[in-house]
Amino acid sequence: MDNEKITVLVVEPEKKPYAKEIDSGLASLQHEVGGYIQAVYPFESPCAIVCDEEAKLKDSPLNRALRDDEGHIYDVIAGTFLIVGLGEEDFTSLGQKEMEEMSAYFAVPEMFMNVDGRLAVIRIEEDEPESLRSQLYHKMEAEFKQYEDWLCAQPASEILHHTYEYSTKQDILFTFEQFTLSEEQAQALLNLPTPLDDIFRCYEKTETDLMEALHNCMESRADALLSEADQPSAQDIPPMYFESAPYAIRHDEADAYGRSYQANVACRRAIEETIIEHYRDNRLDVTCAKAIIDTFGMERVKTVLASTIQAAEWDGRYSDGNKKWAKSIPIPDEVGRDYHINGCHRGLTDLFCTEVRRLQQEVEKKPSVLGKLADTIPSPHKEKSLKTGDRER
Repeated sequence: MDNEKITVLVVEPEKKPYAKEIDSGLASLQHEVGGYIQAVYPFESPCAIVCDEEAKLKDSPLNRALRDDEGHIYDVIAGTFLIVGLGEEDFTSLGQKEMEEMSAYFAVPEMFMNVDGRLAVIRIEEDEPESLRSQLYHKMEAEFKQYEDWLCAQPASEILHHTYEYSTKQDILFTFEQFTLSEEQAQALLNLPTPLDDIFRCYEKTETDLMEALHNCMESRADALLSEADQPSAQDIPPMYFESAPYAIRHDEADAYGRSYQANVACRRAIEETIIEHYRDNRLDVTCAKAIIDTFGMERVKTVLASTIQAAEWDGRYSDGNKKWAKSIPIPDEVGRDYHINGCHRGLTDLFCTEVRRLQQEVEKKPSVLGKLADTIPSPHKEKSLKTGDRER
């Protein structure tokens, strides 16, 4: 039974749920939730929640609330969890009807905090629904990550055997970013349990002209560089909210808090992706920091970096200077761990932070226009004094 594949719904903290095909065995379930599993049966439908039974003891982030028929919260699940189908003896694939029901039930990510001894919930509503194309990309991205994890656990000979498949699947994801699909095409691929593998198998059977393909790739890449329509701009980023979550709830500013918090998370992801993209030949091109600051603003970048370093003060990969600087930055929220940088090497994050501090110092030293005018325009008192002296002579 351990080799049998089942389709489950994965629900991660502060993310939309998504379907995923996994092995049905105990080890696979434990890997997905990050610990010893516990099954919970809160629904009348033939499905169960599989979660990490020690998630709250591990201080895993709270994920989704369970509510009774009147909408009152009676429990909160911590950490990543799965929704699985129920067979006679084992967990099975989630049925299509249950998949749709549970996807809708857990569709909106939630944040939790203690306000005056009361559990408060902020629903992280998206400004616009995620497009089918975006859903497809995230599904294929998760599928590739699962394949990559499996491949890394294989012996060297097996890894070499899969080199072509690995690089081609990377190319498929890259190609997807450069081209568009209609909503109907995206939906058709979304209906597949493993769209990335299905596209790869289709590509294996296709004869292509390598030179033509390379030429098309060059044109496509050039067009992508010329068009920045999909890149976030400073106008798209909400203003920084400097108060804590409890303050926001008390003053009816939870929406502003939630938008700012999501922007912090987006800033963290952009920093991680930028560092990975600009690390070549054992060297980080730190000039990439300016683009992040131009998009998200200095205050937000400082907050994300300082929060990250404050949470890992024990780590020797962060320099003493950056640790001291991080302590001087007030962090407005006690749950900022969700925007801690963790997707790249901390030594590279330290170099990135050093460059941000250098740019910050440049801005602080740069004189303002009014300051320059004050230095160049003579004081009226000095002018009067000179004229008076002239008359006396």
